[in-house]
Amino acid sequence: MATSKTKTPRIKSVQSTQSKAPQKSSVKVIDDPILKAMSKMDSWSNAMTGIGGVRDKTMGMGICPAVPLNEAQLEALYMTDDLASTIVDSIPEDSMSKNIMIKGEGSEHLTSVFDRLNFLDTFIEAWKWGRLHGGGAIFMGIQDVDQSSQLNPRTHGKLLYTLVLDRWEMQVASYYTDPTLPKYGQPRTYRVTPRSSNGSVSNTMLGVEVHESRFIMFGGASTPKRFKAANNGWDASVLQRSYDVLRDYAGIWRSASYAVSDMSQGVFKIKGLVDMISEGHKDKLLDRMELVDMARSVARSVVVDADTEDFSVVGSANLGAIPTILDQANSRVAAAARMPVTRLMGTSPGGLNATGDSDLSNWYGVIDIAREQIARPRLLKLLHVIARSYGITTEGLDVEFPALWSLSDLEEADLNNKNASTDQLYLSMGVITKEEIREKLSASAIYDIEPTIPSQVPSTPESSTAVQTEQSNETIVSEDQTLTPST
Repeated sequence: MATSKTKTPRIKSVQSTQSKAPQKSSVKVIDDPILKAMSKMDSWSNAMTGIGGVRDKTMGMGICPAVPLNEAQLEALYMTDDLASTIVDSIPEDSMSKNIMIKGEGSEHLTSVFDRLNFLDTFIEAWKWGRLHGGGAIFMGIQDVDQSSQLNPRTHGKLLYTLVLDRWEMQVASYYTDPTLPKYGQPRTYRVTPRSSNGSVSNTMLGVEVHESRFIMFGGASTPKRFKAANNGWDASVLQRSYDVLRDYAGIWRSASYAVSDMSQGVFKIKGLVDMISEGHKDKLLDRMELVDMARSVARSVVVDADTEDFSVVGSANLGAIPTILDQANSRVAAAARMPVTRLMGTSPGGLNATGDSDLSNWYGVIDIAREQIARPRLLKLLHVIARSYGITTEGLDVEFPALWSLSDLEEADLNNKNASTDQLYLSMGVITKEEIREKLSASAIYDIEPTIPSQVPSTPESSTAVQTEQSNETIVSEDQTLTPST
């Protein structure tokens, strides 16, 4: 009976709970979608301290969708912010700083045309606008009937002119729609509206549909598909990621300049100042203050009325932390730009025994990648069009880039000394000969040395005897008679 009594209330309790209306829970329901997203955490949290929980204010920071910078913002950044322009210009300018070397059978003629028509400057300009705006191009004005047709590299007409465009002067007209093509989903034709330096639009090219093969295209930063779709199919600018960092950096430097300007402030106390202003003696007051400001210096004293005036210097801002803050800000903006601080700021490396060689070596590695992946294929496309236009052979056509790293006079002398020691060692071991060393020095163009003239093969006693025997058996013919050996 006792057992049933203990079970009965338990059963009744369950039934009564089901029959009653649902009670209000003490747990608060979060209706805000942002707070709901924040409350679902897959990271560390501490229920005792609240760190990592809903009440942790640091959890309110999140990633916001990027809004593409427009044309006006990008041009303002490029023209007013020196660091922004350096970020845009650095890779194109450094990649082409040593010019290019054109190889192949017609390289001499092709190089002459390329330099005479300033194609390198055109190439660098288009590359810059591609990085700044997320898209740039060189339009090759070729003498063809239909500009919307694909350019035939074997039969196209003469190159009449080139035109540098940015993405705001080009609108996608059609796309490749065949999924079996390698360029599926990419722009097929563009409508161009080129603007001149005075802002006017060319009527000749206005709205003309041009095939993408007639452009040498330059992109911006690596961009996801969704961002491209929001940006009308174009890449993001290389300034898109570093925009917030550049803005904060400018604010830090401006705050530092304010701190310097407010480092010390002169305070002029005058008894009855408010009464003087209200009674119309403002001009006398300003004249008195101007006289004090002009007279005070480290070489002069300030004389004031002992009863009615007082002058003192208030505040001396602590500027000791500013250099550290600025150095860290320099490193942060350099990281956003993916450049060494020395290249971005144009400064020498600081610190004991700091040479900056490692930074420069890493940067030159970035430039070498840009040369091979961006510059080389586009240069070859342009050079093939130029060569066909001027009747130049393209047999063996290629582009080489001179080395960016150049040795100082001291480093070059040290290297030559080491090479000479190595040659001397190999010579003493009999690995190489003096003639081979001479030929190597002649080919290196370091010394003005003529190549070695091959020496005659030394004669042996056996060969000398054979020659003498052969000569004694020969018939000697003179002008008067023929002499034969006597038997």
